[in-house]
Amino acid sequence: MLTQEQLKERKNQIGGSDIASIMGRNRWVTPLQLWAEKTGQVDPRDISDLEHVQLGSDLEDFVAQQFTKRTGLKVRRDSRTFKHPEHQYMVAHIDRRITGSDEILECKTCSAWKAKEWEGDDMPIEYIYQVMWYLGITGMQKAYLACLIGGQKFVIKHIEFDQNIFQDMLNAAIHFMDYCVIQGNAPASCADDSDFLVELYPQAILEELPLTPKGEEEVRTLIENREALNRVIKHSKKEIDEIDAQIKMMMGEAEMIRVDNIKITWTNQITTRVDTAKLKENGIYDEYSKSTETRVFRTSVKKEK
Repeated sequence: MLTQEQLKERKNQIGGSDIASIMGRNRWVTPLQLWAEKTGQVDPRDISDLEHVQLGSDLEDFVAQQFTKRTGLKVRRDSRTFKHPEHQYMVAHIDRRITGSDEILECKTCSAWKAKEWEGDDMPIEYIYQVMWYLGITGMQKAYLACLIGGQKFVIKHIEFDQNIFQDMLNAAIHFMDYCVIQGNAPASCADDSDFLVELYPQAILEELPLTPKGEEEVRTLIENREALNRVIKHSKKEIDEIDAQIKMMMGEAEMIRVDNIKITWTNQITTRVDTAKLKENGIYDEYSKSTETRVFRTSVKKEK
């Protein structure tokens, strides 16, 4: 668990929870979102009050105790901030250190829904990057990753330090900090950034963005790719509708059919909607309506005369 002082310092540092985002392998925080936080354009997400985060912190001691019980390896806390010898903004905060060895322990918890992510030799990719980062920053050679799954299953994984992987992360971190954060160049956006971009740019200014010839060509290429994908989607949707119609024709009045492990249902369903026209007639629509503002993205083609 990080101290308040360590949490405040995070903005100017790259730690284990950041590196997977920089590498584009974090399911929750994209490179663009991390860049916006590091440059102060959005406030970092405060997840300290989330129940699963609090429980994970409370269960850290239990996970460490179970690790010792199952392996016989004693562990101790090490709350220091480890820093890269050449790049002081690269830091690591480890959960535990194996007593009398050059090894570390990272403690995790997750819900039973994520059990498949830990089967066999598998483990979440963001944790691999996190632990590899810790090994590289601390100079240690081996880590254990212990996870309590759904309060019912306990797994222990091993991660050996790999200099090539760490060098790739090091290069990516240097580029992210120097080129993106310090020089102010935003990383490329991705599909997961669609909703976040509204948070980053919430208010539209009534002006048209002037484009350079290079910018025009870039937008033209993006639009052409978008239209090509739309044509594929529309064609696929039509084919799916045709298949659905054939299945419905076969079912007739039947509510359900089964094929192998597939169940198809075609049931009657009642949908209830508010009659807004009636509410307006009665003069109470405005009393119970609520307006929200957001930015809507559209493309349109001007027809040639």
